[in-house]
Order: sequence, then structure tokens, then C-alpha cells
Amino acid sequence: MATRENAVSESGVRESAAGATGATGATGARSAAGDGVVAARVATPAMGSGTIAANHAPPIYWRSPEGVTRRDLSLAELYRVVQTGEGMLWVDIDSQVRSQHALLEKVFAFHPLSIEDTLNPVSRVKLEEYPGYLFMIIRAIRFCEETQDPYDLETQNLCFFLGRNFLVTVHGGSRPPAVDAVLERLEHSPDFLGRGPGWLMYVISDGAVDGFFPILDRLD
Repeated sequence: MATRENAVSESGVRESAAGATGATGATGARSAAGDGVVAARVATPAMGSGTIAANHAPPIYWRSPEGVTRRDLSLAELYRVVQTGEGMLWVDIDSQVRSQHALLEKVFAFHPLSIEDTLNPVSRVKLEEYPGYLFMIIRAIRFCEETQDPYDLETQNLCFFLGRNFLVTVHGGSRPPAVDAVLERLEHSPDFLGRGPGWLMYVISDGAVDGFFPILDRLD
């Protein structure tokens, strides 16, 4: 049975993140369904055949080596980017959407232990080193507006997979405000992605930590 002790890389990201993880043989095509929903299809030895409708697709941002930012990658293109390690990639995944969560295994080939942590809402805050990427969990907090108690708090785990040329964020359900803030920033300043995945992870995690202060002020 695999354990965290033998799963975590000792050499770390510096040596093993030279290329993105994934299998070979991706082929893809895009098609429009009758109701106008665009779907992307991928067939590979690792993934089999499957589709993700546009209304279930995660936010994907990719900056090419030439400096062009795109947000409309098909599954086949996403698979190829992960394989080649070209450009800078950010994918934000809702773990409650099965088709999105499957990308962690089928496209990125992350270790099962780190994938398992993204499904556990009470996983402890952590920073772990795996071959080719760092895995981090932080906890965001907000007031729960759905209850009558004005001081009822709700916490939410926010997970990060940080590689040489990619960042994958994972959360369950609604996006944390810190993620929404960066998505909005990219809409107005797509070049922001060019600062690299480490910087992007810092901005998101810093925003999540800043979210604690208004709550502390209100509780005071």
C-alpha cells in the first residue's frame, strides 16, 4: 500500500519538474451540440474517450511562449500543453464536478494521495513535495449567509498543485473570493499570467489569508 512517506519526492520540484506529467497519444476535436453547447472530446490510451460540455468545463487560462493568453483550450489542447510543458497554465477545478475532478488523474496524472486530499473537506493544512509538483492546502473562511446566526462561520479548503509551468487550484463547490478576484484580474490584465505559476499561487493564497481580517474585525 502506498504511503505519504514513500510517495513524497526527496529531490522535489527542482529536479523532476522539467516536463509536465501525462501519457502520449492525445487526439481531440470540438463539436457543437444541438442546443449550442460546445463540447471537447479526447481519446487517448490513458483517458479513453469522453466529453466535457462547456457549461461544466473549469476555468482554464494558458499563456503561450509567444505571450498570447487563451482561455478556450479544448481537452486535447490541454492534454498536449501538460505533456509538452509549453507556456504557463492555470486550471481552477471544482471537486464536486466529476468531469472536472477527473482531470487531476487523467490529464495531470497527479499522485492518488494528493488527489484524495482534494475530496476530503477536513484535510489538514499542509505543504507536501511530490515528483514534479508541490501540493499545498490552505483554509479559507467566510460568514455563512445561509443561516440566521450572524456569527456562523464556514471554512473551505483550497488546494494547490504547483509545477514548473502550471498551477491547478481545487475547491469544493463555490469558488473562494480569492480565486474569483484573480479570475477577474485576468479578464482585465491577461498578461498577469506571465509572472509565473509561483506568483499566481502566492496572490491567491495571500488573498485567502487577507479574507480573515474582515471577519476578525466583525467578531470584535
